[in-house]
Amino acid sequence: MYALLSSVNVGVTNPGLPDQSFPDPGFPEPSAAGGFGTFMALIVVVFIGVVVFTIISAARNYAVMKRGGLDPMTAESQLAVDLHQKLNATPPPAAPPTAPAKSLEERLAELDDLAARGVISQQERTEARAKLLSAPSS
Repeated sequence: MYALLSSVNVGVTNPGLPDQSFPDPGFPEPSAAGGFGTFMALIVVVFIGVVVFTIISAARNYAVMKRGGLDPMTAESQLAVDLHQKLNATPPPAAPPTAPAKSLEERLAELDDLAARGVISQQERTEARAKLLSAPSS
């Protein structure tokens, strides 16, 4: 058995070839192992950062939805229903009708009142009465 082990020249110089050494094939160089460890540490730090960012974003979104009156678990459905109701809502009632137009007698009485108070002259009153009387009835 000793002869079998002594024939394997791993990590030592080869007696047949001077000044040549063969590296041990089972273990990587220490500098390569350190680079891999640093790379893995960087990956872990980035992963933890992403997880923390996701948790903080979810917590903030939850708080905003609660303040806005939405249930965070069903917010998308609530918004869809609200939009559907707004799009299919009945139009608001029409504006109330305006006051009916004054009759011819009321308009003539108003002209007489304006002339009596001196707001319009007699000539303006006469012209306005003629215009009212000649206009077609509505």
